[in-house]
Amino acid sequence: MFCVIQEIQRKKLNAYGAHRELEAYSPFEFNGRRKYSFQYTGGRFERPIRTAYKISIHKSTRVNGVVTKAQHSVTTVDYYTIAERWFSLGDYDRKISDIAAALNTDPGAVYEVIYAKLDPLEKKIQAEYQQSEEHKTRSKHEKLLKKYQSKKQAFSKAYGVVADEYDYCYNIFGEIMNHEYLDEIIEADRQRKQAYSSYHESKGSNYSGYGSLFGASANRYSDDEKAHLKKFYRTLSKAYHPDVSHSADATAEMALLNKLKEVWGI
Repeated sequence: MFCVIQEIQRKKLNAYGAHRELEAYSPFEFNGRRKYSFQYTGGRFERPIRTAYKISIHKSTRVNGVVTKAQHSVTTVDYYTIAERWFSLGDYDRKISDIAAALNTDPGAVYEVIYAKLDPLEKKIQAEYQQSEEHKTRSKHEKLLKKYQSKKQAFSKAYGVVADEYDYCYNIFGEIMNHEYLDEIIEADRQRKQAYSSYHESKGSNYSGYGSLFGASANRYSDDEKAHLKKFYRTLSKAYHPDVSHSADATAEMALLNKLKEVWGI
């Protein structure tokens, strides 16, 4: 049993080259604020290589002096599919298992003979492609997008807002586009943190008539007191529940509130 990888030429060029340019743009306004996004421009890189590779398994057997040959096609894969590492032999598990059964052998043996031929070919093609202008441009765009997403998440965590709020303040290159709205977000975050801090500083004194919030057992509260505590819990849970609050600490805040609920026995 052996593997044959035959070069063939496609009639049509591969039309899915990487985009040449990545630009910031602002497609629309929402509530009077412009949201910044990005788009690909400049067309795509041309892909002049038409080569594809037909992978097949062959086996010759001799019975009573007569040689019989069996040939089984696995797949045909495009040059650029290999170059961009989109090709996986694992996608053909079923096909390879059928070939192994037809040849009365183990699927692992079929994989072994294929990889012996395929691995050197993949390394060669990928090394070539990595030197191309298309690959270098694609890599640059991917790094830029990864950095952009990272900045959005950091912005969300820093100011307790959804990540898309970043797009109303900055473009994809990290350039600030709306100073006024950024100042509004920063000020709202400052006020929220100040209110949160004040709440925790005063929580003991504000409810001194009920004893220490965490020190008292549930049976120390009267029915009337528990009725008030239930109102407090409902009001606070509506404000601090993670499904409603934009706070980066919403989960921790809700956990604290639920702890209070247990202590209060409501």
